[in-house]
Formats: sequence, structure tokens, C-alpha cells
Amino acid sequence: MQTFVLVVIELVITCTTAADNTGGHFHSAGARVFNVFWYFTIQSNVIVGVTCLLLAIQPRRTSTVFAVFRLMGVVAISVTFVVFHVA
Repeated sequence: MQTFVLVVIELVITCTTAADNTGGHFHSAGARVFNVFWYFTIQSNVIVGVTCLLLAIQPRRTSTVFAVFRLMGVVAISVTFVVFHVA
């Protein structure tokens, strides 16, 4: 549950910062906020946050779809970690 809360806080801060940023390629605040969700790091955080929330709600999930999303989130966050530390 804490992971989901942190992801929501991160999204609020990131979207607020993007909306307030008047420089750059996008002219409207909505377009800048929408663009935030195209970043791989943000997508990874959302997947991990949602799967952690679903695990907090029901810890004994056995769905194949859930397992795929959980694995996808773990791999995506791991790739983000490696790229951040290598680059």
C-alpha cells in the first residue's frame, strides 16, 4: 500500500511540475501533463504502483494476467534502475 501511495505522490508532483513548466515543446498544460505518461520511467512506476495496490487489497492473487503485469513492472523498474546507473 505504501508503494502505491508513493507512486500517487510522485505522479501528482510530476504532473504539477509539468503543468507549471511553460517552456518546451507543448503549449498547453494538458498536453504537458499528457506527455508525462509517455516516459518509460513513469509507466514503470504506474505498473508497479497498481500491482502493489492490487496485492495489498488481495494478497493471494493467482491470475495469469496479474502475474504478467507484476513481472512486467519488476522488469521495467529493473531496466530503469540499470539505465540510470549506467548512463
